[in-house]
Amino acid sequence: MAGMQNSSCRWEVVGNIPSGPYPSRSLGNSYTVSGAILPDATGTFYYAGQYDGYDFFRRVDAAYEIWRDTALTQWVLSEKAGDVVAGHWERAEPTIAGIYSPIAPFTGDATVAIAT
Repeated sequence: MAGMQNSSCRWEVVGNIPSGPYPSRSLGNSYTVSGAILPDATGTFYYAGQYDGYDFFRRVDAAYEIWRDTALTQWVLSEKAGDVVAGHWERAEPTIAGIYSPIAPFTGDATVAIAT
């Protein structure tokens, strides 16, 4: 169709998410965070690029990110990729989806799942 651009990924419409092309393992993937957690980091997280060789994901408002800490070989849910100084949640498993344990002062188990 005339005047339409070919979009590489549907996440481009949410703004501030890098435009594609994305690595094939990230195409279409987004994740939800749920649970009775404080602070409230629940919501949907979208592909936001690469951090230390792994895909990382950012909530639409950019308040939280899910990223791989390669030094500690764990997934982290924190306010900023690379930041584990303040409270956060972590998962010492090779897969991103699952239960993340809180590190004080954050509380409650966070559940990360592939968004449907």
